[in-house]
Amino acid sequence: MSTGEIWRRRVLLMAIVGLVVAIPVTLIVRGGDDDEPAAEPSIEEQLPLNPVVKNQRLKASYQIPKGWRERTKKGVLTLRSDDGSVRIGLTAPADADESGQLLAETLASLKGSYESVKINPGSGKKVGGLPAKGAVVHAEGDKINLSILVSVMTGKKVAYLLEVFTPAGAPGTAVAQAQQFLNSLKLKG
Repeated sequence: MSTGEIWRRRVLLMAIVGLVVAIPVTLIVRGGDDDEPAAEPSIEEQLPLNPVVKNQRLKASYQIPKGWRERTKKGVLTLRSDDGSVRIGLTAPADADESGQLLAETLASLKGSYESVKINPGSGKKVGGLPAKGAVVHAEGDKINLSILVSVMTGKKVAYLLEVFTPAGAPGTAVAQAQQFLNSLKLKG
């Protein structure tokens, strides 16, 4: 796959997902009376998921939180929370041996898209069962304050690109649902 084709796919992903806002994971701290043990429902009961989806084009399976909208166009899976605050983009735009270049180009594109960008790199994790490298990007611009999780996962044949956009003040429920999607993700490329 040529660099030009990777760039075109990257631009398509950014056009679909890039105008959406998102922020770092918001923790919901719930106080309670220690004297009264309460049986709290599990996260799965509180935030149910739809049945498993098998996406043959991406060679992936996943569960989408109930109420979220899914769209697949030209090999790009885009998910949007029911309130529209959190967006997720997943695609497989490059060969596995181009994963480093894919990450570098993605981060460079984000740097050029916002006025102020801070990148906190990370690696050593697995996403979808595959080794991943990436970063958490804090981006600010005119009326925009986002956290963007960028992850490139390297499969046997392809490199996957995952971006999770969360705006400052995103509801904790939407962020937790995004985490549920990530926990359900299985990549086989």
